[in-house]
Amino acid sequence: LGNVVAAGAATVDEYASTILDALTSSLEHQNEAIVIEAMRGLSKVFEVVDESRVQPILVNMCHRIRPAFAKLNDGIRGAAFRLFGTLWRFGSSTSADAFYEMVHLNMPLMVLHMNDPTPAVAAECREALHKLAPLMRNDAATALFTGKHFRLERGLVWGEFVDDWCKVIIAAYPERLSHIAMAVVEHFKSPWEVIKANAALVTGVLLGSLDLDTRRKAHLNPMLVSRALISLLGDPSPRVRAAVADALALLHSY
Repeated sequence: LGNVVAAGAATVDEYASTILDALTSSLEHQNEAIVIEAMRGLSKVFEVVDESRVQPILVNMCHRIRPAFAKLNDGIRGAAFRLFGTLWRFGSSTSADAFYEMVHLNMPLMVLHMNDPTPAVAAECREALHKLAPLMRNDAATALFTGKHFRLERGLVWGEFVDDWCKVIIAAYPERLSHIAMAVVEHFKSPWEVIKANAALVTGVLLGSLDLDTRRKAHLNPMLVSRALISLLGDPSPRVRAAVADALALLHSY
C-alpha cells in the first residue's frame, strides 16, 4: 500500500482514509514482517499526504509507535524510529502542542538509541531526531540536532554528543529535567547491555552537570537515582559496570 505514493500526492489524498486505516491496523499484527512493512508504508505515505488527513490521528499514531522503539526485532525498531521522524511534517499545525510533548516524551529514549547495538537502527534514530530539530522550540536545541553530530559524512562520537546534549537541555528545558532523568533511569532495565551502559553514562553526565540552584529547582531525587545506579553495579556485563562507575564518579558532589 505504501507504494501508492508513486501515483502522486493527489491519489494518496483521495484514498488517504482507506490507506491509513489499512496500514495502521497492521501495526500490532503478530507477524513482525507485516508490522515492518506497515511502518515502512506509513513512512512513505506521510512524506506526501496532506496534513489535514493526519492531524486527527497524529497523537494516537505517536502512542502506537512508541512500544516498537523497545522491540528486540531490529527491523521493527528501525522502522519505528523512521516513522516517528516522518511525523515532523505535521508538528506545526493544530496538534503542534500535543506533538511537541510527544517529541519530549521520546527524546531520552532516542538519545540512548543513537548508540543502538545495531548500527542501522542507530542511523534511523539519528535521522529522526535530525528531522524533528525544527520543532524543538529552542534555538540551541535545534542547532544541536542539525549540527556536527548529525552530519552524515561525520561519524557519531556518542560520548561527545551526550556532553553537548546534556548542556543544551539543562539550559533549554530546566522544567523537564526531572522527567528526563527518570526516563533515562528506566532504561537501566533494558535488554541490551549497551543501552544500559548508555543510560548510566547519560545519568552521570546529566546530573553531574547541574549546579546547586538548578538541582533544587528541578525537583530531582538524587537518592533514588543513586540507588538505581548502585544496583546496576551488580549487572553481569563489564561494560555496564564500567559505565556505572564512570557515572558515579561524576556525582561526587551529591
